[in-house]
Amino acid sequence: MTCVDAMFPPASLTDSLSLFTETVADSRHQFATLAAAAPRALFCDHYPCPAPSPDGSALFTDVAWLGSDGAHKVLVLISGTHGAEGWAGSAVQADFLTEATRHNWQPPA
Repeated sequence: MTCVDAMFPPASLTDSLSLFTETVADSRHQFATLAAAAPRALFCDHYPCPAPSPDGSALFTDVAWLGSDGAHKVLVLISGTHGAEGWAGSAVQADFLTEATRHNWQPPA
């Protein structure tokens, strides 16, 4: 049993496949929505990147801070810093945020 298995029971393959989005915009929207709903979400924000994507569209780094304002330990999820693994990385983050909300996971204080 891994640390993750101890925190959250495994999801079904159907549940997992639903976390993969079609576009970068869909991934960003999914991340922002799930992060805002996560337990102890202190803030979610995005930061524009100075350079455009290869197709000329704007790039962003999306950030979610989970934990209390004065906590000594927090979980900071950063999305948008991926390369070729971005599609899978977004699904992994979406899975964590979904399961954290479902099981009312609480970050360390």
